[in-house]
Amino acid sequence: MAATHSVAGLHAAQGLTFNVSNDNNALFTTQPTIDGVGNLTYTPTGTRGTAIVTVTDDANAGGHALTSAPQTFTIAVAAARQNVSVPTLSAWGLLLVAVFAWFGVRRSRTE
Repeated sequence: MAATHSVAGLHAAQGLTFNVSNDNNALFTTQPTIDGVGNLTYTPTGTRGTAIVTVTDDANAGGHALTSAPQTFTIAVAAARQNVSVPTLSAWGLLLVAVFAWFGVRRSRTE
């Protein structure tokens, strides 16, 4: 995600600061931030939930402080998967899969 600022005459050197807050701080180990270029970064805790993030930007253009209207968006975090088990096949199961695959290939070639 990248943000842009559309104030006439504003240059990057004039200082653009993003103010970021959210309604669910417990969802993040590193709270959402936006750098001066507009890149959003955050680190979720791995728990499931949503956070409504509110952003304003402060700029200094020609000695005048400018603050944008608040913008909001939602970050949704799915729970991290833990202890995922992968089913395994026995030697007989693998043999049956191979036999069925071979017959399927042979049958499709003769039809």
